Amino acid sequence: MICEICRLKINKKRTIFNLFETEIHHICESCLSKHPVDVSYQVIPKDQGIIMWYALLHESVDLNPMAYMSFLKPFYKDYVKNNKDSIYLYFDSISDKLMIILQSLEFKYIYLVTLYDEINEKEQAYVI
Repeated sequence: MICEICRLKINKKRTIFNLFETEIHHICESCLSKHPVDVSYQVIPKDQGIIMWYALLHESVDLNPMAYMSFLKPFYKDYVKNNKDSIYLYFDSISDKLMIILQSLEFKYIYLVTLYDEINEKEQAYVI
């Protein structure tokens, strides 16, 4: 498999116990250490409900989102298990304009997962 960020081949040690396992990660250890997954959680109130916002990365570099797709599984499981009454949205990046649009939606609960954000004044506007 090839790393989606640096485009180098990912070598995984194969043994008799993991010979037929499928590889799910599309990122090498070197790139993962340079751009680690550091999940943040914020609750943003809106008129009719709340937005539960999970952000995976805290840097605004342009990375290939395919490299981090395998890290979304815990969010899918949490949504199916605990938040079925909300709407699930995933965005690679989120901006100020998109956040304003999401706050104007008539949904009561929004379960939002983003890879990284491009929000400029996050501290004043959205952090509670």
